[in-house]
Amino acid sequence: MVRAPSITEDDVTQAAKDLLAAGREPSVRLVRERLGKGSNTTIDNMLKRVRPLLPEAAPKAAVAIVANAAPVAVAPVVDTTRLAEMEALLGEERGRVVELRRQIEALTGERDKALADLADALSKAKVAKAEATAANRAMAKAEETLEREALARAAAEEQVRRINKLMTADAAHVARLRAYLQAFGGADTLAQAEAGLAPADTDQLAAVARAAQAAEAADPKAKARAKKGG
Repeated sequence: MVRAPSITEDDVTQAAKDLLAAGREPSVRLVRERLGKGSNTTIDNMLKRVRPLLPEAAPKAAVAIVANAAPVAVAPVVDTTRLAEMEALLGEERGRVVELRRQIEALTGERDKALADLADALSKAKVAKAEATAANRAMAKAEETLEREALARAAAEEQVRRINKLMTADAAHVARLRAYLQAFGGADTLAQAEAGLAPADTDQLAAVARAAQAAEAADPKAKARAKKGG
């Protein structure tokens, strides 16, 4: 929020008129002394704006002397006080300009550094995003591979269970056949079967099978005895 100046143009105008009425040329210093406040810069700016509205600054005694005097070449009067004040104001303005330039250079440097840091951060963020995308793809692929391997392993385990079950059933069946062959066919028939040879007398093998079936039908414990005999 901009703070309002402590003085107004009306204050400066009235002070300048009072000085003119007293036969004194309004200056920044005299106006400030009369007002008792205000900065030199503010007073100078306001004095420049109101000066064209001020009455002519000429004391009455001086007017009478000039009217009665013979025309002579009058050298311009230099207000050394006013000149010194202007030089001081100019020096102050130059100092402010130098300080403003220094601040601008500092802010420009900070801005350039901030822009460079931002560009670097954006570049790193872009690289990080690309790496994260690649990592996500690799992870998804690995998960897909693991899932396929898990399904394959489950299928293999199921197949192994079925094979073991079949092998167990086959072993029991083989044991049962051996027991029947030994019990109803004799040692020779069993030896031929274990050697991978078919019995010479197929009628004998058929008789073994019929005898085994009849024994199981007549006595369920025959199966157990056949196994025990095997």
